[in-house]
Amino acid sequence: MKQSVNRSRQYYVLATMVMIFTSVLSCKKTEVVPYERTSNNTILEYKVTNAADTLFGAIDNIRNTITLYIPYYVGIDYVVPEIVIDKDAKLLDAAGNVINLDGGIAPVPLDTTGYTYTVSGSDSTKRKYTLVLRIAPHPDSLKVGYVFTQPGSTEIDYDSSIRRAVYGRLPIYGNLGSTSANAKFTLTNRTTGQVYTDILKTYEVTPGANYYTMMLDISADADSGYYNVKMEHQGRTAQLPPIRLVYNKPKFTNLKSTSVYAPGDTVTFAVQGRNTNDTQNGSLIGLDRVYMKFVKSGFNFGGSYPATFPDDLFGQQLGMKIISSSRTEVKAVFPELPAGAIGSYIYSFTIDYPGIGFYFDFKDETGWGKDNMLATIGRIFTITAKK
Repeated sequence: MKQSVNRSRQYYVLATMVMIFTSVLSCKKTEVVPYERTSNNTILEYKVTNAADTLFGAIDNIRNTITLYIPYYVGIDYVVPEIVIDKDAKLLDAAGNVINLDGGIAPVPLDTTGYTYTVSGSDSTKRKYTLVLRIAPHPDSLKVGYVFTQPGSTEIDYDSSIRRAVYGRLPIYGNLGSTSANAKFTLTNRTTGQVYTDILKTYEVTPGANYYTMMLDISADADSGYYNVKMEHQGRTAQLPPIRLVYNKPKFTNLKSTSVYAPGDTVTFAVQGRNTNDTQNGSLIGLDRVYMKFVKSGFNFGGSYPATFPDDLFGQQLGMKIISSSRTEVKAVFPELPAGAIGSYIYSFTIDYPGIGFYFDFKDETGWGKDNMLATIGRIFTITAKK
């Protein structure tokens, strides 16, 4: 029995030695795995150069993002970046062209989403970064109104609605805390429910001791009606009082002094607008007819007609064919005139009863009537022979 156990031990030792010997023989050489070098296609630094404070973007090379937090009080509407990339790498535009890092990087508007940068390494491997813009908002709620509680007061009325003309300019007042014009206005028509984001656009923002003033331009293409208004500015949102938009009868910019026209020429009449005084704002809708008229007694301060000007031409309604019309301008054809009417006409300072006037008729639904003298000429006006 003892001899059998010893023999088993001998077999076990022999088998173990065979396995070790076999393992040694199978490892004839060492296998070397090559090191995979990371491509040099990364952005090392993203810095904003057009802000009073130094702002840096947080670069994430895993998600390939650049996150930039902008304090609410920084009054910039664009990010002008300075970018540092890996040595021997290149920054590419959308077409694959190399961007000059010294002044060739395009500004990015703050309301931009999905803006990307592409970096190509020395091995031509590309990496695309997405820029994420975030506003760090003011700690207080945004409060904005159209008017003050009373004339001469600096206390803002946050509850009163207003009536304003389409194609006008509207001031609003509040605790904006920033001169940034990066504001978005969402208007909802209270009758139709239609939502608009293009009716109000920021013109300028000015700071003050007690409040900020933001001037807004009202789109010439806006529909009249009652609207609810929501404002977004520098990470904050406010609901403004409702606004009623109306159409005012247009006034046109007078033809420039020293203008020269011949029968058949195109005359452009531009509607006056973008004024904080609503009486100076108008919309060109429902236009039916345009004509020109010479008035003999309309001149003052030395105004005159040529000696050959036909008397029977005074007071005539000389029709001007309408070529095109929009909310902000109308183009019409200068009328036919007899040869004797050619010459220079001097006119100055009389608006209500000019020697030479342009008249506009409107459709009945506008309520503006006919024979509206809404434009005249500059100090010197010349008519030449037909071309």
